[in-house]
Amino acid sequence: MALLWDLETIVAATLEYRKNWEEYGDTPLDDFLFFSDAANGDGFAFQVSPEMESETGIEEKVLWRDHETGVLDPVATTLEEFIKAWLTDKLNF
Repeated sequence: MALLWDLETIVAATLEYRKNWEEYGDTPLDDFLFFSDAANGDGFAFQVSPEMESETGIEEKVLWRDHETGVLDPVATTLEEFIKAWLTDKLNF
């Protein structure tokens, strides 16, 4: 399980999620950049739109997407916090 996908995978996965978001849950995914996964189908996304925070009230910028429910849950306030938690095995999802 890689900390970050390669650029080709980031682009392909993000475009797939954005195009077919209804297959992945109830939330349009245009405001997210998917960059990693948990090796079980769940993905991690970075919130790239400041408007999304004001619409949803979610302050965290890194979210975990449960592949079974499509629910997006916050896991880190910043990408740096996510990486540190990943590397120290303290990531909670």
